[in-house]
Amino acid sequence: MKNVESSIASMKNIFQNFVKYTSGIKSFCRDFCIANKTIYDKNSSFGSLANDITDCHSQIERSYEELITSVNEINLATNQWNSIFNQSKVKFQ
Repeated sequence: MKNVESSIASMKNIFQNFVKYTSGIKSFCRDFCIANKTIYDKNSSFGSLANDITDCHSQIERSYEELITSVNEINLATNQWNSIFNQSKVKFQ
């Protein structure tokens, strides 16, 4: 039980720091889109391709935001495990 409790504590730490660990993804996508739009405007010969690439990076950024929401929900669920472990400890003492 101690191994499981320790592993859940480690996962909780990862979930709590997930944004800090992965924020570079969002920054990269945003910076890439801004630079891409500046270099390749709609009238340039690569404008259509650049627009498609920018759209893809925007989708990645939106998906990242959805992932953050999911990770936060999972993190909240791990709080329930803490209660279960604490209740188990009381019962088996």
